[in-house]
Amino acid sequence: MLWFAAITLSLFLQGPDSDASEVRELPLRHETKVSPMALTHAEFAPDGKTLATTGHDGSLRLWNTETWEVEHTLTGNQSPLWTVAFAPDGKTLAMAGDFEVMVYERKKQAWELEESLPVEGMGQPKGGSVFDLVFANKGKSLFVGTFEGAVDVWDTKKWKLVDQCKEHRGQEDGQMIEFLHFHPDGKTLLAGGKTLQTRLLRHGKIPKPEGKAKQQSKTRKKGWTTVHAIPEPKRDDGHPTHRMCGQFSPDGKWLALGGTDGLLQVFDGETYEERQSLSAHTGYSAALAFHPNQALLFTAGKDLKLWDTQEWQVTALTPMPAQAQHLSVAPDGQTIAIAGTDGTLRIYGMPAATTGTDPDER
Repeated sequence: MLWFAAITLSLFLQGPDSDASEVRELPLRHETKVSPMALTHAEFAPDGKTLATTGHDGSLRLWNTETWEVEHTLTGNQSPLWTVAFAPDGKTLAMAGDFEVMVYERKKQAWELEESLPVEGMGQPKGGSVFDLVFANKGKSLFVGTFEGAVDVWDTKKWKLVDQCKEHRGQEDGQMIEFLHFHPDGKTLLAGGKTLQTRLLRHGKIPKPEGKAKQQSKTRKKGWTTVHAIPEPKRDDGHPTHRMCGQFSPDGKWLALGGTDGLLQVFDGETYEERQSLSAHTGYSAALAFHPNQALLFTAGKDLKLWDTQEWQVTALTPMPAQAQHLSVAPDGQTIAIAGTDGTLRIYGMPAATTGTDPDER
């Protein structure tokens, strides 16, 4: 009865055009209590055979996606771990928490620590935190988003810091970048979080600074710089809000953003004009991810929703026992992993039928 009530409420929020007969459930395939502390990130390896999870307990676990058993456990530096990313070849992973990014390489059947990259913060060369990172340029670069609003760019061959974009500033009590994601063209980087603005960065000529920035500027003439900024949404009640997740669709048509106001905001992936603003979740819209080969989008808060991105209607909905912190979709699009604030890993499958289509058919 509670499940039925949740779906009824969701359909009411979606408006009169929703068809109750088309809303299905995303089936729960597996559930594991990983830790008494919150999980923070879930990430499938490029081949889909491994899932990595991080959490407040400072451990990274690598799961076999057939048996859902832990095959390897990697420990950090006794701080919480916030994020993990795989290189395109799946043989290198980077995980981060406070003070440093730890890079591991797979050698035979073991993962070995290859590099420790310092994270600048609080005036210290190793005093910052990292909430998201992403490999790019066929694995030749690693982009790191920091608590202080910077994007560090590392050359992965020499593990040398080659650029720092420090334009991304926000409130003094919390200006962290919480998500990074590349446009499928590999040239535009989405960077957002508690930063007052969600920015689009590209590599090129640095605009000439003005005012105080001009006095403080050095000789940096080329690097990753902001080409467009999307202001944070404003709530009617005056309470602060910030975005917690964002992604480009695989075809680059859409840019989706979610945050603490529970909204799903959809922008044109080229012009960045807002196309939709939908009430997605009660509370936080903490996580989202596009399906890799269908016109579908997953969003998660206190429930998991599947959206048809042609009509922007909910086609599947499943309530969850705890707030989602992060979600990841397997490369084949058939499995969804949710990292929960209750320390539980939940694995969902696709509903029996969906309304999405291959993006190439649009």
